[in-house]
Amino acid sequence: KGRAKPRPLDTKNTMHLVLRSTKAKGEWSFKRSQNSAKIKKIVDRFSIKYGVNVLSLANVGNHLHFQIKLNSRHTYRPFIRAITAAIAMAAVPRKRRR
Repeated sequence: KGRAKPRPLDTKNTMHLVLRSTKAKGEWSFKRSQNSAKIKKIVDRFSIKYGVNVLSLANVGNHLHFQIKLNSRHTYRPFIRAITAAIAMAAVPRKRRR
């Protein structure tokens, strides 16, 4: 009673996933070459770690479109948490040293 039902995730079909950021503008844009390369590496690393098959990744600048296929419904949450945190840390511009 009162318990939330788990998110219905399909492991047989692909899913369309969109990750959006309101702060991804200018230096923080996902489309910048430095950020784009970092994001690609992050997605590759965590897709292997969590067994998520990333069929396509489209970088639009302030949001990312994924076409993914899950091997297990239990890998979805840790995969999303890992890539969102890693992307947030990687896209922050570093302060320039003088």
